[in-house]
Amino acid sequence: MRPTVKRYTIIPNEACKHFKGKDLYLLAGLYINAPYERDGEYMVTDTTFDQLAATTGVKVEYIRSYFIPKLKIDGYIRCETQQAGYKKRNTYYLPNPKSNYKVIKAGLFTDNTLTDEEKGIVIGLYCMCVNNTFACGLSDKYIYNYWGISKNTFKKYRNQLMEKGILCIAKQAPTALTWTEKPEDYILMYPYIGHISYQDVISKHKPTLEEHCNYNLHRSA
Repeated sequence: MRPTVKRYTIIPNEACKHFKGKDLYLLAGLYINAPYERDGEYMVTDTTFDQLAATTGVKVEYIRSYFIPKLKIDGYIRCETQQAGYKKRNTYYLPNPKSNYKVIKAGLFTDNTLTDEEKGIVIGLYCMCVNNTFACGLSDKYIYNYWGISKNTFKKYRNQLMEKGILCIAKQAPTALTWTEKPEDYILMYPYIGHISYQDVISKHKPTLEEHCNYNLHRSA
């Protein structure tokens, strides 16, 4: 894998309206390779197909023939193409929000425990989480309709992430990550998302007696 430009990047919550699965993962690859931009409206990168492939592990042919055409048609990311000698070079203008974004860490791109599609599902679910939490309270139906995928496709990836211990139901998760009144929320437990990791949230949390009681009550339900 090619080293990323940054140790972490932000990605807008609304990105998951436009991309899903492997394509959302590739979009995150563009973001992680775009230099930091504190005040600008956009982060800008001219990452090549080969560089994006080296960052993400996705084949160049998929990037060239499927991802980039989708990106251009969608229009959420502005793409300008310039001729450089005998070659063309794309420049991507990535929305750089000041709020309603999530943090993705570089370790996601070298993690070989998840497939490209699974990484995209994790990013998409995280973008749907309440800000500053790892909790997603949306229904399965809402999520798969929002992404425009089939119920069975969503269930397949949801179950795979659950089997890998990255996704669970709130009543099965540590109390630090949950709200007691929402025991059926999805909770993400993945080390490469969030400015503060879920492990740090858990380690710093001091549960109250009420939280202990509610947690035990929901687990026994």
